[in-house]
Amino acid sequence: MVYYHRKIAYEQIKFIELSLCNEIAFAGLVYVAPKFNDYVDVNIESDKQIDAFQVLWDNHIYQMIDVFLQHDIVIKDRIGVIAILKKYPCTVSLYRDLAKAYCLDNLRKTCSLKERYPAKIQQQFIGFFNTLFK
Repeated sequence: MVYYHRKIAYEQIKFIELSLCNEIAFAGLVYVAPKFNDYVDVNIESDKQIDAFQVLWDNHIYQMIDVFLQHDIVIKDRIGVIAILKKYPCTVSLYRDLAKAYCLDNLRKTCSLKERYPAKIQQQFIGFFNTLFK
């Protein structure tokens, strides 16, 4: 495998670990132009070392994961990156579903705390407010 001029033999790879990352940058002196990039963090542990890459969420990440799977490389995917990539072909569709899940798709619509947040987060809010107002 060659990535950014780094050569790693497939048989030397012990496992690959996947995670998600987001970068928000502001560019420009006269005006501010925000730049939002979504990446998949790919950590490759081989016999010699660990290589860490941030791969932009585009067609390359799909091809890269397909190659890993074709070579029967162990992939540690604790947060389900592969399932997310299969379900959402681009980050726009992911954000659209997240917005719907947390009532952010229509800001004029009022949502109760119960509708907006899962039960675990609701309990954290309640515990925080109970502690705050004792």
